[in-house]
Amino acid sequence: MKIQKKTNTTIAAKGPWPSQLQLDSLVEKAVGLFIYAATLVKFVDGEDCPDKKLEEVMEQHTGLDTLYHQVLSCAALSAVPRLKCLFRRIIETVLFLCDPFGVDDLACLLWVEPEDIHAVLKGCGSIILVPDDR
Repeated sequence: MKIQKKTNTTIAAKGPWPSQLQLDSLVEKAVGLFIYAATLVKFVDGEDCPDKKLEEVMEQHTGLDTLYHQVLSCAALSAVPRLKCLFRRIIETVLFLCDPFGVDDLACLLWVEPEDIHAVLKGCGSIILVPDDR
């Protein structure tokens, strides 16, 4: 309900959202995993079109792998064109790190601006914790 009130889309005009059918389907897809539900809510609660994002999730198969893939794919596609290549570099670097890095350290390692790191990872907030170094 908070997501519906927060956005300026036409969700409210379509009736109850999410529908009971959607909720039942999502409960089935979550297979008892709270992390699935938490990730889904953060993903749908992005900046634009939560109703469309929910529909996309509804079309996918059950499981975290599929949801994580969808989150990363959407984030990569929505990145500013000049930052699309940087998205891949950041994700690859983060995957190989043994210890967590702050944004400033990661920016220094990759020779980019911290603001670009934040911009690139903005859409991944449901699966990647991006610290605010400032």
